[in-house]
Amino acid sequence: MDVTFINPFLEAAVNVLQTMAFTETQVGKPFLKSKTPLSQGDVTGIVGLTGNQHGSLAVSFSEAAILQSDAEDPQAPELTGRPRA
Repeated sequence: MDVTFINPFLEAAVNVLQTMAFTETQVGKPFLKSKTPLSQGDVTGIVGLTGNQHGSLAVSFSEAAILQSDAEDPQAPELTGRPRA
């Protein structure tokens, strides 16, 4: 993995989560999927890369992390089915 491609993506993802989901994030250690064939979270998004480099990135979140980000955003759609307090 080339950090010149990975680090800007991680920085942008953290920025988006802080700005849009009102949550602090912790970046785990990136790894190649070939070493772990299954996603590690309950909710996973896949981002395709094109241009000078080709490939894809997967971003995974635990159910608790997704529900926490929803709980902190007063305008987020309900994921729990429970009304907001």
